[in-house]
Parts: sequence; structure tokens; C-alpha cells
Amino acid sequence: MKFTTRSRYGTRLLMDVALNEENGPVPLRDIAERQHISAKYLEKLCTILRRGGYIESVAGPRGGYRLHMHASAIHMGDVIFLLENGDQAVEAFKTPDGCARKNTCATRSIWTRAVHAMRDTLNTVSLEDMLRDACFCPEDACIASPTYNPGPTD
Repeated sequence: MKFTTRSRYGTRLLMDVALNEENGPVPLRDIAERQHISAKYLEKLCTILRRGGYIESVAGPRGGYRLHMHASAIHMGDVIFLLENGDQAVEAFKTPDGCARKNTCATRSIWTRAVHAMRDTLNTVSLEDMLRDACFCPEDACIASPTYNPGPTD
């Protein structure tokens, strides 16, 4: 499975929203500035994450994005699978009909199992876990806010 900028930037976007939504919706331009990612590219990722139910947008002059669910309910495997188009992340599955040998391929099942095993492994980490880890990140070495306080664990 190949992790593209969609996964890397998408997870950073979620982290940024979670770390900064305390004072209201987080404007996209602020995320772009903090993360050094094009606002145009972040818009595309926000569309995917919004459709996936992870974030919601708030219109208006004080608008922006906020998490649609608690950080503990956001599992990184599901997020990455969504951002990378699931099974499409495996090269052999990218064409509309899949690999030309899909009905006779002896190795297809191992690749399918590998992708799902990776998703399951990544799902052992929630956004809340990542936020908690960010608390230990030295302020000058990390974009995440070391002052994040996840509150009591559920």
C-alpha cells in the first residue's frame, strides 16, 4: 500500500482541526499556513473527510472546520483507507475492472488481505491517541500544540 500526500496531509489536517477547534471552527487558511500545505489541496481533502463524516464545515465570517465526532472515534486506518480510495491503493486493483487476471490471479487474495491487515493495524490508533502523543512533542520540533489536553479518557 502506498501512502500518498492525501494520507499524510489528511491526517495532519485532522490533527490541526482537533488541536485548534477549542475556540470555534478552524479556518482553512489558518490550517494551510500552519501546515505549509496549499489551501486548494486542503479543500480537496476536506471534501473527502467531510463526506466521510470526520469533519464538518461551518459557513460564515467565523467559519471553518471542526471535528464531526470525538477524536477517540476517529480511527486512522479508516481515515487513510478513505483518503487512499481503499482497495484502489493496491496498484493491481486500480483499473475499473481490476487486474486483467483478477479471476485467475493466485496472488490477489494475499494483496487484499495485506491491505485489510494494514487497515486493521492502523485502526488500533485513534486521532485521540495521536493528539495525546503530540503532547510530548517538543514545541520547537513539532507543529502540534504541546498544550493539548485531551481530558478524561472515555
